[in-house]
Amino acid sequence: MIFNKNSKTLVLAVLLTALSCNNKPKKVAQAATEVKTETKQPNILLVLCDDLGYSDVGFNGSTDIKTPELDKLANAGTIFTSAYVAHPFCGPSRAALLTGKYPHTIGSQFNLPANGESLGKGIDTKEQFIAKTLQESGYYTGAIGKWHLGATEEFHPNQRGFTDFYGFLGGGHNYFPEQYQAQYQKQKKLRKK
Repeated sequence: MIFNKNSKTLVLAVLLTALSCNNKPKKVAQAATEVKTETKQPNILLVLCDDLGYSDVGFNGSTDIKTPELDKLANAGTIFTSAYVAHPFCGPSRAALLTGKYPHTIGSQFNLPANGESLGKGIDTKEQFIAKTLQESGYYTGAIGKWHLGATEEFHPNQRGFTDFYGFLGGGHNYFPEQYQAQYQKQKKLRKK
């Protein structure tokens, strides 16, 4: 680079200005070093729905299904417009999302049976879920809804990094009270045996 008299003066002026900004009085410099900066971690909310079609939400064009709260979240956050699941079944797909691994590499190629609780099956406890990684990074974690990754104690969401869990552990849930109550009472009796 060739410097002429004006450019040399400009460079010198910029350098002097930069250097003068660093020569603060000692009191101010000490106060600046005593200020603790706290890094605020972003909130993370991941909404995962079984069998939700791309255009089943307002922010993707649905006019017949009203989703105002999801629309607000989408407009204020990040949406995945070109994301694909790792597996066509819900359980293996959820396992892949939460572990970061392909389902077939962790023995999760199939949905767990409906009576997974009595069979004692689930995602290997050696596999670390993203919730555990987030906890180790100072996050408070929670899961709401369907789990379907193991229902016995060692596979429970609270053992996999979720501080709070509110939902059901199995693969399905009947939402009609007259049908649900009968099934619930039946399961309750089985647990007492």
